[in-house]
Amino acid sequence: MGTMMDGKPSAENPAKGELEKMVRRLAPEISRIFGQYGASEMEARRVLGETLAGFSRKWGRLVNRERWLLRNLETALRHGRQEQRE
Repeated sequence: MGTMMDGKPSAENPAKGELEKMVRRLAPEISRIFGQYGASEMEARRVLGETLAGFSRKWGRLVNRERWLLRNLETALRHGRQEQRE
């Protein structure tokens, strides 16, 4: 079975603390994305929570988890901005 380091899924669900460690490691990039979209703290918490919920359900099928998470955060924020304009 692969590990997160070799880019292969390590398990169907994240090991205890694995998701939190990844989010901490990506915190500067996550903050940059929220800043880029001018997200409020409330919006950032909501989008991060929703994205992490979907992320944890797909954990075992994702090859590049970090890229998936960052891309989906950005997509959620972009869609939120488009809905506000419409």
